[in-house]
Amino acid sequence: MKISPGLDLRQKRLLALTPDMQRALAILQMNAIELTAMLQREADANPLLRISAPPLELPFSRSPSPGGLDVDDLPFAAGSADGPCLMDHVLAQMGLCGVSQAERGLALLLTDALLPAGWLAEPPEQIAARHGVPVRRLETVLEKLQRIEPTGLFARNLADCLRLQLAEAGALDAAAETVLTHLPELERGGPNALTRATGLPRASVDAVLQRLRRLDPKPGLAFSIPPVQTIRPDLLAEQNATGAWQVRLDRSILPTVAVDETLMQRLERGKPSPELRAAYGTARWLVEAVARRQRTVLNIGAALVQHQRDFLERGPGNLRPLSQRSLAEQLNLSESTVSRVVNAVFIQTPTGTLALKRFFLQSIGGDDAAEGVSAAWLCGAIRAQIDAEPPRKPVSDAAIAARLSQRGLSIARRTIAKYRAQMGIPATSGRRKHLK
Repeated sequence: MKISPGLDLRQKRLLALTPDMQRALAILQMNAIELTAMLQREADANPLLRISAPPLELPFSRSPSPGGLDVDDLPFAAGSADGPCLMDHVLAQMGLCGVSQAERGLALLLTDALLPAGWLAEPPEQIAARHGVPVRRLETVLEKLQRIEPTGLFARNLADCLRLQLAEAGALDAAAETVLTHLPELERGGPNALTRATGLPRASVDAVLQRLRRLDPKPGLAFSIPPVQTIRPDLLAEQNATGAWQVRLDRSILPTVAVDETLMQRLERGKPSPELRAAYGTARWLVEAVARRQRTVLNIGAALVQHQRDFLERGPGNLRPLSQRSLAEQLNLSESTVSRVVNAVFIQTPTGTLALKRFFLQSIGGDDAAEGVSAAWLCGAIRAQIDAEPPRKPVSDAAIAARLSQRGLSIARRTIAKYRAQMGIPATSGRRKHLK
């Protein structure tokens, strides 16, 4: 076989991102603060670019999100040069205190409710009610989280924090329990009021108080507290007098950008240099790119609010299934464009400031003709059917699936079994055993 050099001409179709396309994509996935900083840098280097930007020192405080949880959304998720933060410590200790993978979601709900002091910001009953989870399962996970060192983390209140530490030291006797039960009296009237409320001798009360003074009432403060994360929402969502939802860009925090056409016209008379003409082209391109970004953000935000108005008005349990692909098809955008926007942009609503990615939810039991349902809706439907079952004939998972099928929902029996188990509801045999 003879080997010799030669030329081979072929035609190929290739999709390549030009530098301008790459910059446009980068602008699309910037939040308001990043966009402002980028335009400031461009304006410093381009004499024909004029921007009017709000001061970066005025942060927008973030409000709790009523829907969905993510580690990035939790209060102490960032590290600090001074040491590990509370969130890092809790995440590292979850596996060691017996929290299973199935219980991790509930553990994150409780961690989200932690105050910097290490206590829960609200009772477990309220956390369970807000997120639609069984309070007994949540309290089981709470008991495991309370094993995390230092003792006292995940306490319900100050008295509970001190109680956990006394119990660990083997010093929780009847007198200490009585004092902790009436601990608010100490703040209101001092030791004398506490003595009257407990009915204990003053010497016993003083002995318990001496033990309590050696404890740490705020164990969470032993960890570093990172700077408060600030969020500047690009969008504002409000209801008008008729109840209709309106979405608009928050112009008070978004930069405005323009080309100095007057200066360019004066320079044109003196035959501007190639560099100045290049600067003019760059400035015009940036103005168009920012305008395109704002239109895209507004269109996506408005479509999400209209689709999820029940979620905004009635809470997380009313979040409707929605995928980024379906929204992209609705708005005639690419799925990657939707993904970039929803991962960077926040919206202010009457119930708090939310990331746009929180408006999406995986569909269960849907098909081409039906939208499907959310996990929260499915859990509610399962619980409702089980609550209404005959006492001596519990309804099976297959029967629940068949009833949902009659409503146009194609949900497998094993899916019903999975969500039933997650809610802590036993199978038919287990429910039958509890009947007398």
